[in-house]
Amino acid sequence: MNAIDNLMEYRNNKEKYLPLIDHEKKYFPFREETDDVNIGWDCGFIGNRPYFLECWATTGITMITIFLSTTGIEDYSVADLEKLLMEEGKIYTKKEGYESPEFVPKPIDENGNEFFSINIVVGLEDEPERIGGGGRLVPFSELNKLNGYSEDDERDEDDDEIDVDALIEAAQSGDKSAMHDFISLCYYSDEEKVPEEIKDLFLKYIYKLADEDDVLSLIFLGDMFESGKYVEKDGEKAIEYYQKAADVGDEYGYECIGGIYFTGDLVLADYKKAYEYFMKVSKPTEMAYFMLGEMYRMGLYVEENQEKSTECYRKALELGTILPDELGLYAIYAKERLNGNYGILTKE
Repeated sequence: MNAIDNLMEYRNNKEKYLPLIDHEKKYFPFREETDDVNIGWDCGFIGNRPYFLECWATTGITMITIFLSTTGIEDYSVADLEKLLMEEGKIYTKKEGYESPEFVPKPIDENGNEFFSINIVVGLEDEPERIGGGGRLVPFSELNKLNGYSEDDERDEDDDEIDVDALIEAAQSGDKSAMHDFISLCYYSDEEKVPEEIKDLFLKYIYKLADEDDVLSLIFLGDMFESGKYVEKDGEKAIEYYQKAADVGDEYGYECIGGIYFTGDLVLADYKKAYEYFMKVSKPTEMAYFMLGEMYRMGLYVEENQEKSTECYRKALELGTILPDELGLYAIYAKERLNGNYGILTKE
């Protein structure tokens, strides 16, 4: 069967299969302003586990993103996933120059289903392809047609309402899960729209959980003191909370400290410390790779090396690609550098 047949088999017999991200009832691509090239998609099965594959290109890089349910394989390593995709699924094969993904995000759909989002570099501009095999790609126009959309249709999203009062009541009864949900809700909300009494409760619970070495709360507090959200900006306190998060096992704390020393916005810039903290991280994210790219490009503490700089930017772009049309902030910055923009970059 081809990709469309496989997709319809899944949609018509969902009870036989694990969950699938297939963009049903959604126009693709989601953001029309993107300059990425959406090449095509494929859909198939590994046993009762369906997969959805998207192929796209940007800034001289062609990539595939494979979405796969984590059900039953939640703890799979990158090597386990590669074996599943190549040996069992026969989705692709390795060629010379192939690089394993360093980090595999786990997005969650609107139904609470968790997926692996596996980004693989197919090839770089003017270089041979790094993978082979695979099925025939289908244009996204065919997916839109299958979903009943035309090019004039827009993506429509409905926000789910959260019962805040019920969440607060559960948190006040000592429910740690409710406390987590409550502080996450406040943390990601617009501070100006949060009532003062809710802010007070938020700070009460986040400090309580932080005192119990709760990693999420420690990271949140580090970011709050770094950004000035809900509290006054304080570089030293941000570093303190990030360090505590690292001490209880979250290496992202080290990366955030490295970022503070790199930018020099809250403390005196120290590229030696920034580099040392980045090196403590076994699996750097897009932020660390972008900043390391800057350091190698300009010779900040490290010896200037344009080749290493470009490789770091490419890693940042790869790791910061959440979905083919959704890039993280530092992936956007990396993309600008790879496009030859060496000016000052801003969030706008």
